[in-house]
Amino acid sequence: MRLERVQPTVIRATMHVREIAALMAAVRHLADGTPQEVPEEARRQLRSLLESYDEQVRHLADRPASVTDVPGQGGEPA
Repeated sequence: MRLERVQPTVIRATMHVREIAALMAAVRHLADGTPQEVPEEARRQLRSLLESYDEQVRHLADRPASVTDVPGQGGEPA
């Protein structure tokens, strides 16, 4: 995983597919599977995150990845 600050309140994360899959599985578990342990406001924020993630995953099919999309693997510096 690679994190970089692009603005004071914005961080860009570059992750392997298995890393983001594990992270989002944990988010789904917290948002849907353990309501008594997670405050409702936190669950609402997690559901919102999941909605955004699911929408972005649907868009991945619209644009296949290229080597230059991966930092350190092509067009942009590592």
